[in-house]
Amino acid sequence: MLVFSSPRSLRRLAAVLVLVGASLAFASQAQAQTGCEPSAYVPQYNSYTHWAEAYGQVRCGGYYEIRLKTSTGATLAKQSGNYVSPLTLYTNWVTCPSGANVYTYLYEKANVQGNTYTYTVTSPYFTCP
Repeated sequence: MLVFSSPRSLRRLAAVLVLVGASLAFASQAQAQTGCEPSAYVPQYNSYTHWAEAYGQVRCGGYYEIRLKTSTGATLAKQSGNYVSPLTLYTNWVTCPSGANVYTYLYEKANVQGNTYTYTVTSPYFTCP
C-alpha cells in the first residue's frame, strides 16, 4: 500500500503518471499514422465440413505471417510470404477440433517510406462446435 505523506510526493506521482500517459499516447499515435495496421478477423468456419481457416488483411508492402491458433497456443494452420500491396489473407482449411477455442494471429513487418513497422494482432475467439 502506498502512503503519501506530503503534497510534494503526490505532485511527483502525478507528474510521473502524466509523463507515462503522454509517452504511451505518442507511441500509439506514431503507429496509427502509418495506415499499415493489419486486421485479424474471427476465423471462418464451414459447418458442413467442420473446417476453419484464419482470415485477415495487411495494407502495406512487406512480410506477413497468418496463423490459425488454439487458445492453448497450438498452431493448426500457417501461411506466410512477402507482398507489395494490400492483401486479404487466408490459411488453408483445417479440421476445427470440437470445443476448441481458435483465433486468427497475424504478424506483419511493413516497409513504409524507408521505415520498418512491426505489428502483431489477434482476433476474438471462435469456439468450434
